[in-house]
Amino acid sequence: MMNKPTLLELTLLRMIHRGNGQTNWYQLETGLSRMDVPRVPGMMTVLDEMVARGIVTRRVTPGSPFDKWQLTEDGLALLEAAETDSVEVIVHNESEKLIVDRGVRNC
Repeated sequence: MMNKPTLLELTLLRMIHRGNGQTNWYQLETGLSRMDVPRVPGMMTVLDEMVARGIVTRRVTPGSPFDKWQLTEDGLALLEAAETDSVEVIVHNESEKLIVDRGVRNC
């Protein structure tokens, strides 16, 4: 059974999914900067944890500062479950609750 995802994790999963395997850290960071999403722990820490959990992969391109991120089958399943409301999201405060109530799909 997968751990309950945080709002930041679900937001990153959605952004990575939309990038179709071509999303890099800069695009994720720029996208997050325009959203009211909790950023602690930091994005790269969360991404590394997501790799360790097997829900995203990181592809390093030699000579490029932009690694590419992609969802695994487990990551896609977690995202789909969240979008159909069959997964509980960890909410740390009332501000996050409002965002979750509006729907992670809008990220």
